[in-house]
Amino acid sequence: MTQTKTSSDPTFFVLSKYRLTAKPQSVFRHCSKGMGMNDLNTQVWAVDALGALAHETRLAVFRMLVAAGPDGLIAGVIAERAKVPPSTMSHHLATLERAGLVQSERESRLIHYRADYAAMRRLLTFLMQDCCQGAPQMCADLLGEITCNG
Repeated sequence: MTQTKTSSDPTFFVLSKYRLTAKPQSVFRHCSKGMGMNDLNTQVWAVDALGALAHETRLAVFRMLVAAGPDGLIAGVIAERAKVPPSTMSHHLATLERAGLVQSERESRLIHYRADYAAMRRLLTFLMQDCCQGAPQMCADLLGEITCNG
């Protein structure tokens, strides 16, 4: 984990791509309570990813990109389908990209966006890793409720 001072206040450090967190001592306190640095990195990333999805438009856009498959969509098409001005959509797509949930690729004057399925799997795994508390029957029907609409 890279910690970089980014404020005149020496108690703030960067723990993710764009979020400031206070008191680096708390990082070590979490680690000493059984949460390793990798777990903490994953948790910080998950908070950022969930924060990016905690907006109606961004959640709809992410789901749109997931449904579009690996080919993804052009930014203008995404804005049109979501009925959002292109400049506003650019902000939303940038937030999703910073959170690691989408990838972009410039093709001439167009920007092509696609969902990052590995990141989606990582987030779902993080949310479900402690599910069932050793009793798999508690979650047995969960995967049955998820269907692919193709």
